[in-house]
This record gives sequence, structure tokens and C-alpha cells, in this order.
Amino acid sequence: FVGRALGELIHPIAHAGGIGRAAEIVEIIALHSLAFALEAAGEAISDVGARLARRGNEFGSVTGRPRRCGWLDIPALKRSFALNGVTGTCITKLDVLDGLSEIRLCTSYTVHGRPQALLPSGADAVAECIPVYESLPGWPESTVGVKAFDLLPPNARAYLRRIETLTAVPIAMVSTGPDRTETLVMHHPFH
Repeated sequence: FVGRALGELIHPIAHAGGIGRAAEIVEIIALHSLAFALEAAGEAISDVGARLARRGNEFGSVTGRPRRCGWLDIPALKRSFALNGVTGTCITKLDVLDGLSEIRLCTSYTVHGRPQALLPSGADAVAECIPVYESLPGWPESTVGVKAFDLLPPNARAYLRRIETLTAVPIAMVSTGPDRTETLVMHHPFH
């Protein structure tokens, strides 16, 4: 797997060079992504963000301060996928979204009134972004420990499929809990 957890940074970075090979030489490149973002288009999402931080145990390892959490940022994912040549992704912490009545996805931005499908490059341009959200119904059921896609709640399956559609990158794996055995494999990334 190549790359860092996208949720750790709002601006995507390319890591293919870190493995000593050009991205086009690597057959499979998968990027790990949280089911939510630690910072979505720079926007703090008060009550929901605090809930995501608590449920996802998203606290600074040194300071102990809660991280700013928000909705998944599809334009940032798309930019990162393009930079890294990603052919599959691993979605983690799906279970953190359990119990939410609504789940939103940042699907694009507007910058000075013009639509932007990708995260622009440069801090000044990113600061001008206004996120555009799509709302999806949440799910009251628990996803913890689910190991088969068909056993996920229908709305959780729809959320994952929507991420695949918007990013045009298949999801290879989904974690449904903190234990390494709480993972469902949609398709093995190395087969």
C-alpha cells in the first residue's frame, strides 16, 4: 500500500517515489482513507465532528486534543488518487458513522462562484474553496465486525458505492472496527 491516511492531511501528497519506483511501474497502488475526514475543506463540523472524534478515537497522540473531524472530502481524494495512480482504496472506520441519521459527502467546491471538481493546488486556492455537499441517509444498525459486504446495512453499502462512483476507484477493503480482524475484503488488491 502506498500513501498515508488521507484524513491526516487536507492537502493530498504523492508518495509513489517513497517506494523507490515510479508510480506507473507499481501494479497495484491502494490508498488508505477514513470513512470520514479529519478536516473537510477546512470546515469544522461542531456536533457531528466532535462525535466522530470521540467514536473514532481521533485525538492528538502528544497533546490529547480532539482532531477536527468532518465529512469525507471527495475532491481531495480524487486529487490524491490521480497524483498517486491509485487503483484501489481501503476505507477505515466505517463503524464510526453508525447511528448517524444523515451522512454528507463533499462532492465539489465553488471558488469565486465557479465549480471545482478537484481540490485546487496551493494553500491560497484551498482557502477560497466553499464545499458543496451531497446528503445520504445514514444507518441506525451497527457495522462493527461485519465481514461481508452483503451483510452491511443497505445505506452503508450505498455510501460505499457512492464513494466508488464519485472517485472512479474501487474499494478493496473496509474496516468495520478497531481490531484487524474486523475487515471485509471487497476484492483482494493483489490478485
